[in-house]
Amino acid sequence: MRQYHLIDLAFILVLSFFFLGCTTAAPADTSSVSPDAVGLTDSGFRPQTNGFSFENYGDNIKAVDLTPEEMRQMFGDKVCASTADGKCVLTHPAKRWMDEAIAAMESGHCEGMAVLSNLIYCGLISPVNLGGDAAINLSIENEGLQRAIGRWWSTQLTSPGSSNRIYKSPNAVLDALAEAFKDGKNAEEWWAMGIYMPDGTGGHAITPFAVEDMGNGTSRILVYDNNWPGEIRSVEVDTKANTWRYQASVNPNEPSTLYTGNATTMNLEIVSISPRLELQDCDFCDDSNDTVLNNSQGIAPKNKRVQVWQDGKAKSLVTDKLGRRVGFLESGQPVNEIPDAEIRNLKLAANNTHLPVIFVPVESGTKPDLKVTVSSAMTGEEMNEANTTILAPGLAVAFSNPDLAAGQEQNINLTPAADGYAVTFTTNQEVSPTISIDTDLQQTSISGTSIEPGGNVSIEMNQTDNSLTMTTNGNTSSEATNISVTSINETSGNYSTFRSTGISLEQNDEISLSFAGSDSGMSMPSLSIDRGDGVIETARLVAVSPADQFIGSGFDSVIPDITAPGIISPNMSTPGINIPDTSGLDLIGPDMRTPGLNASGIISPDISSPGAGNLGIISPDITNPGISSPDISNPGTGRTDIINPGVSSPDISNPGTGRSDVSNPGISSPDISNPDIRRPGGISPETNNSGITNPGTAEPSISNPDISNPGISTPDISNPGISTPGISDPDISGPV
Repeated sequence: MRQYHLIDLAFILVLSFFFLGCTTAAPADTSSVSPDAVGLTDSGFRPQTNGFSFENYGDNIKAVDLTPEEMRQMFGDKVCASTADGKCVLTHPAKRWMDEAIAAMESGHCEGMAVLSNLIYCGLISPVNLGGDAAINLSIENEGLQRAIGRWWSTQLTSPGSSNRIYKSPNAVLDALAEAFKDGKNAEEWWAMGIYMPDGTGGHAITPFAVEDMGNGTSRILVYDNNWPGEIRSVEVDTKANTWRYQASVNPNEPSTLYTGNATTMNLEIVSISPRLELQDCDFCDDSNDTVLNNSQGIAPKNKRVQVWQDGKAKSLVTDKLGRRVGFLESGQPVNEIPDAEIRNLKLAANNTHLPVIFVPVESGTKPDLKVTVSSAMTGEEMNEANTTILAPGLAVAFSNPDLAAGQEQNINLTPAADGYAVTFTTNQEVSPTISIDTDLQQTSISGTSIEPGGNVSIEMNQTDNSLTMTTNGNTSSEATNISVTSINETSGNYSTFRSTGISLEQNDEISLSFAGSDSGMSMPSLSIDRGDGVIETARLVAVSPADQFIGSGFDSVIPDITAPGIISPNMSTPGINIPDTSGLDLIGPDMRTPGLNASGIISPDISSPGAGNLGIISPDITNPGISSPDISNPGTGRTDIINPGVSSPDISNPGTGRSDVSNPGISSPDISNPDIRRPGGISPETNNSGITNPGTAEPSISNPDISNPGISTPDISNPGISTPGISDPDISGPV
């Protein structure tokens, strides 16, 4: 049983204490204030010195937005499946939430910049720790600054971080800011401003710092807009009509648009900053142990919220067990019939594919009982990828449809089960999705199973005996189902990944997975299939990776299927992860300015900022690594992007397809130009004449390879940096 400890509590208390009033500063520079102003309340903030010198950015900068450390700072140790050696290895639901936030930040970081510039000005965060003596002198190339911006961006999604909002009318916003700024830099509260189009799209965050009364019922809110560094801009408020207007754009690359609103549109808001300094509530954390402790101490437990994230051209609608709805109707209009539910518009570019996040309250001590309906927003014959993620206490459910078509509707029913959750998937058109069920320590990904109209796939998680069952009901076609299981060892923090491919399923078949087994010291799930005829079949899951390759990385990782031959990752412009069977040996590639992870089976040479962006781990071209691949029961799983590997190939009478960059390997593989590594288990690269759309599961035809002596040698390597168990007496003159 994990015990959770609140981290940084003393730091948070100190910040909260100092937030009651910033240190006194010199009189504010009023040179940029309108001479026609009748009255002025001014905090002293100025974009020329207290804003950032760089513009708001999206995916045009390969930034490290969040890592497990920022997650730990926001939510505490409960997001960590393990804290072995002081490193936080995130639970699978926590990792899923972090990845969703990182993906959304690809459309802009304005919220993080608006909040962080305020915190630096007030003295609550030192710019020295971020690479400079003032905000204006900080460089976006600094990873610490990138991560700080990502952390404070994320608090628009958390509670209590985003809980104190004023948005009922422009006059209410104006009055609150005037009250705060009358104390100058000693203000008791600081605010980030949000502006939206009347329909809630095009959200943008800016930093208000002064209020000018221009007389005759007109006022201006002076702001720092991170799309225009160094400029003083203003939001105009007509106090008589209770309206507002602002000329802005959601990012520097978009043309400016006139934002307007009034007391009924409620599309001008300010959100306080001090609650963001507190420890944030974790909706996706399993607090069942904390609930027992709190009850014994007389502490009232906090309610949780289910979060529904949706991207793609689609609409999400959540219906609770009483038939009440929150989300978007078929017409696209929002609806909210559930008390305390919320549709949270993110501050993102108007043309982004991320829909507002839907929050549905869950009473403490209960499990959610709801249905999520996803319908296409496409017209004609267009199709697009639509990804739905549901986050609940101790659980994440991800459903990815690569081809959501016009008129298509899919339902995800999440209901309580005796000892966990049950999830049922239905659709009105046949779909072959990728489904992932994430609990704290296990992530189970399922692909290849079709769901037909009138049929369903039902999955139940039993958290008591640590098992999962999946049933295909009413789906008539025989399917080849692929299952991947990734487990976290909470003692060591190590990962173990197992996979079984090509399981044939017919309607009403039931798969059972138990995560309680053990094999060679690693958690080995057991898999059985009930065909309904009284016979229980068993299927073997094969270990895909040694354990500790993703510790603390904080990024999506794609694990290729190396149990079948011919699964190679050559010539990849945005490559995936190459995982030879190394039994935990150090692999050090050449020309590594900042080497990747040792003892991991991952080579990351020539990476100036490894793992940047949301690309996972990069394995660029290696011209002469001298890498041996011992103990390969099925050859053809090494890299072929090697000019002179010193690897002899087994006798393969019918090698795979595609091209090979090996002078004489005997093994070839598809040319993968740009694999999609955004989501685990979701590899969809383009292939050149290979006929393979997912190299992570392809199995080229190989007839009777001669592997009695695999022929994989490492002759005369002067400094391989790699030991080679499984090969007798290799001639290695350099150190091992």
